[in-house]
Amino acid sequence: MKKLCACGCGGEIVIKPFHKYDGIPKYFQGHYFKTDEHKKKVKEKRADPNSIYNSKEYREKIGTGGRNRINTKEYREKCRLAKLGEKNPNYGKIPKHLKDIPKNWMKRDPEGYKKHQIEAGKKAFLSCPRISKLELKFQKILKELHINFIPQFDFKLGFADIFIEPNLILFIDGDFWHGNPIRFENFSQKQMAQKIKDEKQNIFLRLKGYKVIRLWEWDLKDLDDNQIRELILSIIKDKQGVDFIPVVEISKIGSSK
Repeated sequence: MKKLCACGCGGEIVIKPFHKYDGIPKYFQGHYFKTDEHKKKVKEKRADPNSIYNSKEYREKIGTGGRNRINTKEYREKCRLAKLGEKNPNYGKIPKHLKDIPKNWMKRDPEGYKKHQIEAGKKAFLSCPRISKLELKFQKILKELHINFIPQFDFKLGFADIFIEPNLILFIDGDFWHGNPIRFENFSQKQMAQKIKDEKQNIFLRLKGYKVIRLWEWDLKDLDDNQIRELILSIIKDKQGVDFIPVVEISKIGSSK
């Protein structure tokens, strides 16, 4: 059924999904002010002696508001700053139809909403520039060696930094975020939580048949491209996955140049 603008212009109002929360509007935006109903209300307010329309201050404000006003770039910037941030009356407020969408979605389809939240989180993670310089260096050398790999490999418990076919998983762990014991004697609560998460990922991936190798930022930061290339080739030839490549092995690669 078509919904026409109540002002009599004959325009058809397009029904949108959020109208089910706030209701379908009677008028197009701005058309209500053309109606007799609105004009009648304005006349009643102006006829009322206690109305703001009849106050001296209001008349002076209206009378001088538009004088000497030029629509310049400086004036527009002044108006923008006057309503910026907390000065804006709608600052921090969420429209009702947007606020109620998650609640109604959870009631209607809890499984679908949970799946959407997971997918949105993964999408946000991939769009966030959290890839370290070491990961980019590894990816560059893998491309030079013509080795097929998948960066930010998605699995059930998170993302692996690099996946190399058929079953090799590489994690390049930062010293601070993952708590390198060489650099930290006492771990923070966040580092301990990350270590528990890392161990769960290791167990999960190995049970799925992946070879899991974790490398420390501390051991890789001073290696050049040739040394990293040798390290990658030695990892691919190795048949058993380990938690972390020992520092001794990396130092041997560095001294073999």
